[in-house]
Amino acid sequence: MPISGYTNGVAATVLVALLLVPVQYYIPDLHSGLPEPAPAPTSAYSVSWAHLDDYPKFDIIVAITFVLLVFAIFICDWIQRKLLERRVLKLNKYLQECIENICSWDARQEQLETMMQTVRSATAEYSLLLFLVLRKHRLAPHKGPPSCRFGDKILEDFIPFVKNSEL
Repeated sequence: MPISGYTNGVAATVLVALLLVPVQYYIPDLHSGLPEPAPAPTSAYSVSWAHLDDYPKFDIIVAITFVLLVFAIFICDWIQRKLLERRVLKLNKYLQECIENICSWDARQEQLETMMQTVRSATAEYSLLLFLVLRKHRLAPHKGPPSCRFGDKILEDFIPFVKNSEL
């Protein structure tokens, strides 16, 4: 649609121009007060501006002013639209870069979470193995003088940690 490019300001200016310009300018048959000018002999390529002398000069100036105003508004609107399109393109580019940064950050975060889960699993497995080794050491029969059983104290402190750790 060709009219979809115009803004409300341009349409309003055209409407005001049409309302202020006398009707006889765009529908000449409705005005009977003007005498019919005699047709002047003209060549096929010449333009006759003689019929403009019959209309008031102020009305012609106002009509030309409104046409120029509509043209200026259209040019300003077109420039503004182009500037906004450029701004939208820049914002889209910036948003695309932000989305790429967020996706890369999300991938790094996921990788860190996976690594942390692996470390937790390895720590729990190591803790279980240590618990089993200390338990085996405590339950094994000792030949020789009794030791201070330092391992028993560690084992008693270590049992709650092993029960709370994840596998």
